[in-house]
Amino acid sequence: MADQLLRRASCLSSRCAVLSVTALLLAPLAVQAQTPAAVTLATPTTLCALDVTGQVTVSTPAPTAGLMVQFTSSMPAVVAAPLSVTVPAGATSAPFRIPRCTPTPQAVAVTISATANGGTQSAILNVLAPTLKSITFKTNLTTPVSFTGSATLQGPAPAGGVIVTLASSQPALLTPPASVTIPAGASSTNFSMAATAAVSLATTVTITGSGLGATVATNAIVPTAVPVSVQFVAGQTASATSTMPSGTSTVARLTLNGRAGPSGLPVTLSSSNSSIATVPTSVQVPAGDSVAQFTVTTIGQSQPSTVTIAATVGSTTVSGILTLTSTTLASFSVSPNPVIAGLATQGLVLSSRAAGPGGFSVRFTSGNSDLVQLPAVVTIPEGATSATFPVPTRYTDAPRTITIGATGGGVTQSTTITLTPEGLSTFTISPTRVIGGTTVTGRLSAPFGHDGFTVTLVSTNPDIAVAPGKIAFTAQDTVKSFTITSIPQRVAATARITATVTSSSINTTSKIGVSAVSQSRTADLTVSPPTIRSITMTPSRVVGGSSTVFTGTVTLTGPAPSGMGVSLTSTDPAVGVPTGLNFVAGSTTATFTARTLAVTADKDVTVRAKIGDEIGGASTTVRVTVKP
Repeated sequence: MADQLLRRASCLSSRCAVLSVTALLLAPLAVQAQTPAAVTLATPTTLCALDVTGQVTVSTPAPTAGLMVQFTSSMPAVVAAPLSVTVPAGATSAPFRIPRCTPTPQAVAVTISATANGGTQSAILNVLAPTLKSITFKTNLTTPVSFTGSATLQGPAPAGGVIVTLASSQPALLTPPASVTIPAGASSTNFSMAATAAVSLATTVTITGSGLGATVATNAIVPTAVPVSVQFVAGQTASATSTMPSGTSTVARLTLNGRAGPSGLPVTLSSSNSSIATVPTSVQVPAGDSVAQFTVTTIGQSQPSTVTIAATVGSTTVSGILTLTSTTLASFSVSPNPVIAGLATQGLVLSSRAAGPGGFSVRFTSGNSDLVQLPAVVTIPEGATSATFPVPTRYTDAPRTITIGATGGGVTQSTTITLTPEGLSTFTISPTRVIGGTTVTGRLSAPFGHDGFTVTLVSTNPDIAVAPGKIAFTAQDTVKSFTITSIPQRVAATARITATVTSSSINTTSKIGVSAVSQSRTADLTVSPPTIRSITMTPSRVVGGSSTVFTGTVTLTGPAPSGMGVSLTSTDPAVGVPTGLNFVAGSTTATFTARTLAVTADKDVTVRAKIGDEIGGASTTVRVTVKP
């Protein structure tokens, strides 16, 4: 026993203490796992229209790698929980967000659970069922008066949508649709309705909406139907302002901003000047309608005038304005125009309305009464709106344009008449500048009414341009086209083409005051030399010094003149080209051979073709490669 006590006492020595500490260090340590301590929701009650967020809290700070917390929902079809969140290292909480909430027709409680290391904490999210919140209206001042309504829920509609039934306290006056459907996921929908009758005083109509077990009501005020416009009808259009000849009638259209009631709606009419325009004392808008028409009758006036036509219901008056014109000269013309000098043409005058008793008189003036002889006066017969008359002319040996005028009802209309001598009216060629060897089109025109003639065409230099000789016009011809052939040139040159008509080729016996005719017209044609369009080398790469050579082709923009050539140069002796290249007259291409020297590395060489400085020095290049 004494020995045992002695040994126990020795454990108080340092050696025994070291053994005890060593044993303690070698034993496994018990580490407590971190688990969620709490789950909280920022908004524990939702209509599925708000963003739901929350926070998960753990018992101790998260380790260095953070702590992953996984979530579940007791009703994932209604509320989807996030898959997981990570609590950052050293933190004791992390936020999360509910990614999806689906509206339901009934309120439900959904459990959101957070799990980590076998520990779980939960929170309850109460999802409310949507309810009917309101029925609202906006009044549209249309014809008839209409309303835009909106049915609104307190939250999004569940799957299948929400049907809201509608009712009116006065369906004979304002009837909404029987029901509207708010689509799934939406919180409102719009509908429209229009007033179906007129009221003598503004009337309040209650519109009731029912849905999801709730009923809401709001008031829509139907205003009194009153005139909103008086318009004058012209064909397919109507306007509040209109211009018309005095002494005629027009239809006016009266429009209300609502429909007339069962007895219709009388509207009082008035004219600001009954000596100018008259209207009925009133017009009745038929029951259930919003439009009525009436006739405005005007009295003939010697001067332009204005009158206001008004429509009144109670204190509301609207009006339209009519401008009445007197009978005036509307237009003055002559045809044919131009006319061959010495022939007669025909004049035409038109009045703004049918002529009254005694007809409508038009007086004339001529800028040259020797050449254009107008009558002093022409009368448009009663009931008619036009008159024609002959206009004799006298011969002139040069084109003349003369101003003539007509006056009626205080209005003057002017026009011009062109007198053209027998023979050519115009001579043109197109284009006026070409490359030699191409053709151009010439065009001759003659005035209507000639008796036929022959045109002689001559070129001042046939070595530049060749004219066709003679062109014959029959009495039926007014235009003749022909071809002029250009000759290739080494330098730009111009030839003048002259078209001549002489009295020997014209029959002038039917013309007034005709003397001998000798007429010429000219047109210039510039013929340019061709330029280099392109230079090509085939192939584009060869082995230097071999039997393979380049074949070059130079192409011009037009046929070559006699003796035309181009110079050729190379930027490197590795490609040898001839110093010059001649073209066969009339051809557009010429070819040459380029030989090469051996090279030790690839060389890019530029070959240039150039036309001599005497015709502009134009040049074109091509790039080829010589390889070892």
